[in-house]
Formats: sequence, structure tokens, C-alpha cells
Amino acid sequence: MIKFSLSCDRNHIFDSWFESNQAYETLVSKKLLTCPICNSNHVNKNIMAPNIVAKDKPVEKETTAVAQKESIDLQKPQSKFEEKLMTLKKEIEKNSEYVGKKFAEQARMMYHSDTKKKSIHGEASLKEAKELLDEGIPVTPLPWPLISDTN
Repeated sequence: MIKFSLSCDRNHIFDSWFESNQAYETLVSKKLLTCPICNSNHVNKNIMAPNIVAKDKPVEKETTAVAQKESIDLQKPQSKFEEKLMTLKKEIEKNSEYVGKKFAEQARMMYHSDTKKKSIHGEASLKEAKELLDEGIPVTPLPWPLISDTN
């Protein structure tokens, strides 16, 4: 694992861990690495000094300029877009039932039967979602990670 100091084209500075330099390069080349503050995908590595510790010296606390900057609370929205997205997520979760990985099955059953229709959200593969759309069943992807993909 390697930790890089990163910044976006709007000069937001943040740190992130990667499996390797190649993993970082792959994410950047596919524009999958985004700034946690503004969501920009124009991210670059900052100049960093290597952190080498001599065996006979105790580890000193990190005193780089980046470490001294105020840390970013990723639990709080960092932009108006992120704030609106969090509000949308809370509304959907409040006004619909989470059916997990049985989303496609539940949506299909409600659409093709006379059972009571209700708002649901859950998880479906891309293949399942396409099949639902091909059958005329209205579905839409939600712009946040699946519950099963989060810690």
C-alpha cells in the first residue's frame, strides 16, 4: 500500500491510499479518481518527500504542510451538489423499502401482478436492470454505491 498526497484542478488537497503506483495510474487514466470535495476527476499527485525511518531513531510525527492542514470530514457534504445528493438519498430511503438483492424479482412481481404497488429500492446487476427495462418495467439507477459495496 502507498499513500499519496493529491490535489485537483481546483487546488483541493487530500490524501488517498493505493495498492501501488500502477493502481493510481490506472484510476487516473480511466478518470475514476475524483476529488472528495468537488468531484473533479482532474487529480494529480503532489510532490512528496519519502517517509524513511532509521532503525535507531524514533518515528517523528508528520509535520508536512499537508498534514498540518485541516482534515476533511468526509461524512459531511463538501459541496452543494453533494448536499443535494445526500438529501435525495435520505428521501428515497425514507419513502421506499429496501429490498436488497431481490430488487429485480420484487420489481417484476409488482409490475406483473395485482399486488399493491409500492416504492422500492435495492440492488440489481446491469444485466437484471436491462432485462427489467426491456420488459417495460420502469427502473432508474441511483447515484451512490450499493449498500453491499460499502463498509
